[in-house]
Amino acid sequence: MPELSKTKRSYKTATGEHLHYVERVSVTTNGEFRIRLPEEPDFKDIYHTAEKMLRSLDRRESKVSLHDAKTYSYIQAPTLSECHVFLGSLFSTHFSAVTTWETVIVYRFDDWMHYIIDDAGGVAFTAYDAGLDGDNKQDSWEWASSVNGGLFGHSSKPYRIALGVEVYVKQTVDRSGIKKIKYHNPSHVTDEQRGFPFNHFGNDTYAEKLGHAIKMCVTTDSFSDLDRGDRGEKDPIKELPYTEESAKFFYDVLMGMCKLHHRMMSVFGNPETVKLAIANNSQPLLAAPKAE
Repeated sequence: MPELSKTKRSYKTATGEHLHYVERVSVTTNGEFRIRLPEEPDFKDIYHTAEKMLRSLDRRESKVSLHDAKTYSYIQAPTLSECHVFLGSLFSTHFSAVTTWETVIVYRFDDWMHYIIDDAGGVAFTAYDAGLDGDNKQDSWEWASSVNGGLFGHSSKPYRIALGVEVYVKQTVDRSGIKKIKYHNPSHVTDEQRGFPFNHFGNDTYAEKLGHAIKMCVTTDSFSDLDRGDRGEKDPIKELPYTEESAKFFYDVLMGMCKLHHRMMSVFGNPETVKLAIANNSQPLLAAPKAE
């Protein structure tokens, strides 16, 4: 039977994969068209999917037939267009995927600190400060620093603590264990996908309030900027299922950071204020608790 064409094609699945195959088209003696079903490994068992589809179709509406020629299988129809329409439906069915939606809180904690701490909660900048020298330099103290440095190491960067938090709607497309995940702005999806009503300018839920707090508290331009970090490494972003309680927790933490920043700016924003605080023997803003 004469082969009309042999064309390299690809099919993009719902999970973003590009599956390549060769489309072989031929014409029968009575003028009908045949397309061989793909034989590449990615298209395994597609013949059985085609069987199920044809059994469910109204034979009065579909003129496509399926044939097994022992060494290969093919579909046949009066026109090439009918073959292609069926093939598109077949691929869509065979590579179907399940899509789920979940609202999550994503966060990243970033810091640049350098200190050691013992079992009792004692803190020191270095082992030398802690009085750990000679055989006692390790003792019960452990490093809690986020920078690289030995027992006597120092960092040239200012000490810093940062927290980035955002609420997203997580879309997961799952095709037989192959997953594609995408995060959406809560205001860009439906209430059904999000799981609750949402107003970008509202103040009724902590998802809405948290969105406002981000603009006040996070000093980087966006969450993706914070993700890059300053230490030359990529710290993982963590996520939790969204609840009002969890959103309130992060909201309160960020607001606490804002209030702390305001207090520190009132002192360190002006050298004269710092001198006044020293002269008045003011309690340090973040003083360690005194031993009883």
